[in-house]
Amino acid sequence: MNPNDKVEQLRQSIKAKKEAEAAAQEAASQDKASPGQQMTELKNKLGALEKELKDSQEKAKKFQEDYLRAHAEMQNYQRRLQKEKQGFIKYGNENLLKEILPILDSLEKALETSPSEGESLHQGVSLVHKQFLNALEKFGLQLIKAQGEVFDPNYHEAISQVETDAQASGTVWEVFRTGYLYHDRVLRAAMVSVVA
Repeated sequence: MNPNDKVEQLRQSIKAKKEAEAAAQEAASQDKASPGQQMTELKNKLGALEKELKDSQEKAKKFQEDYLRAHAEMQNYQRRLQKEKQGFIKYGNENLLKEILPILDSLEKALETSPSEGESLHQGVSLVHKQFLNALEKFGLQLIKAQGEVFDPNYHEAISQVETDAQASGTVWEVFRTGYLYHDRVLRAAMVSVVA
């Protein structure tokens, strides 16, 4: 190798070393000179992270409220369905009983028009009437007491007034058609006359 080449090589290596030292000093001076900048950058990053955390917490709170509202609505819906189901079960025979009431009325009319209580036909109709009422009572049918009771528009339907001193005013004088309750509902009001 030529001595001039060696000298040139040494010059370039010294130059590269100086450039590397200068770059290292510049980087070190920037690191030393920018703690305020680094602090500002860290504060900015921290602020952004805090904002992101706050947004996430608000979203989580909203999701929780939506969940609780939906859960409460579902529970209310289930209770309402259960109540309706119980109502259907309890009052499911209402239409059937309404259709049967005229048959009971006919049996009562037959008992009223039969000549004597000792007659076997009268006894047979009376027995069938009692059996029929007993069977229907098992399913929630009840007679509405009317004769001699104080008139109650919830249970009685007045079709006439009677002037008499035998009973107090406002009491039921005569029952023209028997009334019935189905559990706690009025299936049919008693048709009555009332003392004026």
